[in-house]
Amino acid sequence: MADLKSVSRQGRARSVLGAAFGALALTLITAYPAGAQATVFNVSLTAYKDGVRAGAFTGGDSRNDAKVTFVSSTEAAVTGTVFDTAYDGWCALVSMTVNDGFADARTIRRETCGYQSSESVGETFVKPRVYNVKVAVGLRYPATGQVRWGESKKFDSPHW
Repeated sequence: MADLKSVSRQGRARSVLGAAFGALALTLITAYPAGAQATVFNVSLTAYKDGVRAGAFTGGDSRNDAKVTFVSSTEAAVTGTVFDTAYDGWCALVSMTVNDGFADARTIRRETCGYQSSESVGETFVKPRVYNVKVAVGLRYPATGQVRWGESKKFDSPHW
């Protein structure tokens, strides 16, 4: 009798487990239709002034990476935080260009001014076709408008 109860419990456990996996599979198929998987790239960029780290574009704090996410062939997003880390009077800025080098290129800039200040960035680009996203960090001196660019990185879309 003990063996029969054990087999019955195992069968019930397998049945419940199978139903759970089926529900998970259905959820994943519903949430991500075929060909629509997002691809995420990490990015962490720095701008220097006089050899000192003066601006950065990273994640939610200065130790984490920001993200460039290619959602589909028509949509990309950039998330992170631009940090003004060292020189008061200079503003740290991040420039995000979708389709860099193409006729329909579009650039958005976000900046923060003030010693140890930060600005969250969450930009979504929607185009008929997203080929790439270029992200660059720099410093801007508001009195003259002078910009000093630091590191930059271009990410090609895996969907084209």
